[in-house]
Amino acid sequence: MAMQNVPRCLAFRLLCLGMALLPFPCLTAGDSSSVPGGKPASTHAALEEWRVLKSEVGEIVAMPAGPEQIDRCRAFLKKHPDFQDIYPLLNVLVADCLAVPENDRAYAVQLLERMSALSNRGYGLENLLLVDRFYLPYHLSPESALRLLAMSRKEIEEVRRLVPLESDAGIRSQMVPEWSEFHLLVDEGRVLLQAGDASGALAKLLEVERKRDDGGASIQLRDAQGKILKTFPGWDPLSNWMNLAMAQAYAALGKLDAARERLARVGGEGGVLGAIEGPKEDLATHLKVVARTAREIRGDPLVAPDFDLEDLDGKHVRLSDYKDKIVLLMIWATW
Repeated sequence: MAMQNVPRCLAFRLLCLGMALLPFPCLTAGDSSSVPGGKPASTHAALEEWRVLKSEVGEIVAMPAGPEQIDRCRAFLKKHPDFQDIYPLLNVLVADCLAVPENDRAYAVQLLERMSALSNRGYGLENLLLVDRFYLPYHLSPESALRLLAMSRKEIEEVRRLVPLESDAGIRSQMVPEWSEFHLLVDEGRVLLQAGDASGALAKLLEVERKRDDGGASIQLRDAQGKILKTFPGWDPLSNWMNLAMAQAYAALGKLDAARERLARVGGEGGVLGAIEGPKEDLATHLKVVARTAREIRGDPLVAPDFDLEDLDGKHVRLSDYKDKIVLLMIWATW
């Protein structure tokens, strides 16, 4: 098949696959191109040096977290600044540095921006995960976090453009720009909130709520006229963080009743976005919300009404036919 007849997204995937299969940059016999250690070498020597350095990175990553691991990471980066497969090492170095409050946060941000530059783009999600894991829990630079999120927004828009061009239904089902956009808006709201912009944060979070409601992502009880009678607590981590951030924004703006109402919608699951229980409890304490105690409600057993149904063989059976036997009812519905 001529390449000009291959859809651009598929051609790009084939190119990426070809690059991924190469263990090291292609070198012809006798080539003296630069290698990870910065020394000219033959193809065999270059590949062998890459394997040695890759093994050393794996050894450092497997070390117990602490000062020794930090020293080994920094020494490797200083000695091999151009080594490409450095993402795992940067990841543990950032985690180690942030584990000690006295360490330089600006240095951690530099490492994170380098990780962002090295990451393989995953439908716009990789920068979101860096923000979730590091920027938000450790209150790192909002300016840097928003830069990473701006890159995610561009990637998500590119995915949105490519979805109609993708002929493989399996791949297309994994390309869900709407979900990534929900995640992005929640993260943008949380970053703005940490930066002190409660109004801007609330605007972002209300935007994502409108989009999620339009997409049927929230659980609501409505009357016959469509009026919302009750919105139930979040069933997924993203809606939990959205509601918690909205509660925090309302509290910062002095709208305490709205903050309490939003807090009541937060479930207990934080997922990959982080642990939610701590900030949820902190806000509940600030708002003087009394935790609800569990209640046990029991009812007296009642005799089930008799009924007649047709089984899979077309035979009519009654519940009373199974008197004194255990009956398992499986209720199915089509949606």
